[in-house]
Amino acid sequence: MNSYYKIALAGLLHDIGKFYQRAGKGKEQPYQEFKYQHALFTHQWFEDPEIKPSLSKAFNNIDEIKNLAARHHNPEDSLESKVLQKADHLSSEEREKEKEDEFNLLHTVFERVSFIEDSKKEDDLEFWGYYKLKPLDFENLEDTIFPVVIQRTAKTGKLANPSDENKIKEEESKYPELYKQFLEDFKKINYFKEEQAFNFIYYLLQKYLWCVPASKYDKERGSRHYPDISLFDHSRVLSAIAVCLYDYNQEKPQYDLNNEKEKIFLLYEAEISGIQKFIYKVSKIDVEKEGFSVPKELRGRSFFVSILPELLSRYILNKLDYPITNILYSGGGKFQLLLPNTEKVKDILKEFKDELSKYLHEEFHLDLSIVSGQAELSQEHLKGDKLREAITNLQISIDEDKKRKVKELLTKDFETDGPYICKSCKSLPREKEKDICKWCDTLIG
Repeated sequence: MNSYYKIALAGLLHDIGKFYQRAGKGKEQPYQEFKYQHALFTHQWFEDPEIKPSLSKAFNNIDEIKNLAARHHNPEDSLESKVLQKADHLSSEEREKEKEDEFNLLHTVFERVSFIEDSKKEDDLEFWGYYKLKPLDFENLEDTIFPVVIQRTAKTGKLANPSDENKIKEEESKYPELYKQFLEDFKKINYFKEEQAFNFIYYLLQKYLWCVPASKYDKERGSRHYPDISLFDHSRVLSAIAVCLYDYNQEKPQYDLNNEKEKIFLLYEAEISGIQKFIYKVSKIDVEKEGFSVPKELRGRSFFVSILPELLSRYILNKLDYPITNILYSGGGKFQLLLPNTEKVKDILKEFKDELSKYLHEEFHLDLSIVSGQAELSQEHLKGDKLREAITNLQISIDEDKKRKVKELLTKDFETDGPYICKSCKSLPREKEKDICKWCDTLIG
């Protein structure tokens, strides 16, 4: 397992102590070495007899990963340890520092969506919601991903129905049960090693920590964090940032981690253009082809374009030897990556764009194409309103690429085609003795 995976894994598990502590595990002890109590609990989680043997079997350097993760607030004198501390600070910038809530449950971000002005009256009510402490269950999504809605007064924040407090406290008491289920699934890591084990942990944390808040209101420390970011999202973004900081420093060793103005990150986004036209470019034909049906081909085409962004994003990361934590988003025909702003990365992105454009042209002509854009970010862009500016620049870059997409391939389109066109999609070439093209044949399964 290379250094990128090692740093990313320490990032994914740096706050596992919060989950461990809320589940009633571990033991409070002096924590000066780790600076904060939850970091000590992270150390204890790694040493837990139900955890350590499996981790030691899955990863050769688990003690090093443990020290990186547990000391993210009090780093040792190494680049890996220091970038994790910096990444934690940057990943925490999204936390609300004005609102507060004493309940230890994850709020929905939809609380912030409103089409009316905030109420100033004492008795006006507002809606807010929390997620149940349940693992993701795709067979029972309705009872999993939809928040429980509660009413409270807009001005004071008091619950409109006092009995809701008991319901909330009952939900908070379910941390031990959630951890117990997590532990059962964790045992399956024994089937994996190194990079595969890393991916297993990534999806395991997504399954169980999607509903666990990354931070909560703390009276003793005066922390006013509002719990609307999950522990999983905080940790995966931290891992992406840490990998970028580390690799940028490999190319530019003189870079100072405290330099917040240098543009060290690259926010890259690519999308497949022509998806809707591609999916529905199929028609019923008079042909004796076993298994051929329009609905079957529609499903095949839909699946193909839905999985394509995930495959393409992983292809880029494999070229860079980066873990999947550097994928910020993948879906809806597009993907977004957080990468270091290095010459190595820029060269690979250009090579990827050229290769994929050529492939899509050869296989699909102009039915499918790729457009992409990128924006350079500094540490300052990850704080406050500057991120909005960077995302706007990214979208402008993508829009410019859309206006000149496949310009170098337009003159080559169809120049090598024969006279026979697919009877189904009426677009791609086919062999004389066949009625449909190879892609229509493939996508009907």
